[in-house]
Amino acid sequence: MAQALDAVRPRALVFTKFDLWPNLIVAAAARGIPVLLFDATLQPRSWRSRGPAQRLYRALYERLRVISAVSTADAARFRALVPLLRASGRYHVETY
Repeated sequence: MAQALDAVRPRALVFTKFDLWPNLIVAAAARGIPVLLFDATLQPRSWRSRGPAQRLYRALYERLRVISAVSTADAARFRALVPLLRASGRYHVETY
């Protein structure tokens, strides 16, 4: 991942829905590259929010700068998984 980031030198990484690349997210966040997730969904009984997968996904979501969920209910589920996360149920970009 380091070589890819060195070659491309992105200003930000943008993912959609739930298609996350864990190694790329970790490497980008470590370099201070903003990682954003748009059109995000998290179903009420999603395996991403339970059991062993919950720890993995919480660690990934904590590295995201913005999550823009498809609904306020999805945003609430993301906030429940990662309490300090700024998740929204409408399309927009939050800057820090």
